Amino acid sequence: MSLANSPDPAVREAVVQQDLGNVLHPIVQHRALETKQMVVTGGEGSTIVDADGTEYLDGMAGLWCVNIGYGRTELAEVAADQMRQLSYFPHTAMNVPAAGLAEKINGLMGGGYHTTLSTPFRGERGRLQDRPAIHET
Repeated sequence: MSLANSPDPAVREAVVQQDLGNVLHPIVQHRALETKQMVVTGGEGSTIVDADGTEYLDGMAGLWCVNIGYGRTELAEVAADQMRQLSYFPHTAMNVPAAGLAEKINGLMGGGYHTTLSTPFRGERGRLQDRPAIHET
């Protein structure tokens, strides 16, 4: 179901009911959502827009995971191209995206590092906190 800004109130209500019946919001009490809903429909830069057309500054950057901003089509295109080729492969073998990213990170840090380690999932990053992610050569 797609929802444009300033939609028919019945469509907005259908999205609210769909969400309430199927989505777990871990940091918001479900009862609060039953009485007051904010239905976000889009974003551009650091601004999000709700179903009523109201714009908000997303000061928390989507809870800290949208630090590059919303609506970055150039990044979406690069990501889509890479996902068509190889979306992910674990570090049990070498792969072109990981090698290129590690080289770029090494260069941005001034060089001289032998390895970098990147992980795609928040859980993995949490487990790696007590291990060095970058080893100097």
